[in-house]
Formats: sequence, C-alpha cells, structure tokens
Amino acid sequence: MKVITEKDKNILLYLPTFQIDFNAMDQVEKELKNILLRLKYYYSIDIQGFYEVKVYKDTYYGLVLELKKDALEYFDYYEDEIEMRMELIEGDFVYEVEDVLQLPREILKNCAVYFDKNRYYIKIKKEVNMAQVLENVVSFHYKNNPFLLKEKNQIHY
Repeated sequence: MKVITEKDKNILLYLPTFQIDFNAMDQVEKELKNILLRLKYYYSIDIQGFYEVKVYKDTYYGLVLELKKDALEYFDYYEDEIEMRMELIEGDFVYEVEDVLQLPREILKNCAVYFDKNRYYIKIKKEVNMAQVLENVVSFHYKNNPFLLKEKNQIHY
C-alpha cells in the first residue's frame, strides 16, 4: 500500500493486489470505510467527514483510490464517522516502460505494446507476474488514456 496525502484533504491510495466486487455496493462501502479508518489509526491522517471517492479498478493490478475531502466543515460528524460519494471506474491500467526489450518474454507475450511520443507503454491482456511488471515500470496511468491505446500506436512482437 502506498499513501500520498495533501494536507489531509486529498489522499491518493495505491492498493496493489486488492480486489473488491463492485456488484455488492454495501460491501464496497464497508470495505472502503475500513481502509480509511486504518489510514487514520496507522498513519495518523485526520479522516472524518464527507469525501468524494473515485475507485479505479484493474483486474491485474488492484485498486487506486482518489479521495477528496469536502471543503465544508461539518460539526455533526463524530470522530470516526465517514460519509462518502463513490464513483467506481473499472478499466485497464497502462504501464510506461523505459525499454520494452528489458521486459521478460513471458510478460511481453501477455501484453499489448504501444509507442507514443517517444515512450513505450504496455497494457496487460492475460495474467502475469505483477511484481516483475512493476519492477520494470517507470510509471503507470490508472485513468482512461485512449490516446495511448490507439491501434496506430500498437507495436506487434
């Protein structure tokens, strides 16, 4: 788990290998509240009040959470009370790599490779060893990036 905070107002949370079934909304909300309470107690982040939460889910990576705290202060909330409006976004993450040839062959045969603006990107198509992928990744894009995934940019190996 990786946590990036901005004055306890905006929180970016990376949860590799963590999966949630989006079909059971009660379970999703309960699980997210548990994650936020763990952040509060283990990382001493002040979490209470109303949050807008965007949950990005990738089948192979896991979850990325973007939390934005409402600017209004609510005195009606108790210390551990958290309310949220969730937006669930399911999609494929795109990984930027420095050199495609450095990737192991078993990863390359399970990925689609793209080239755009002098950079290489991969999109995972089948189950791979994510630890090996993340070792070779410069960065990854969890939001929809259709400009990266154009057919004209795809490289066939």
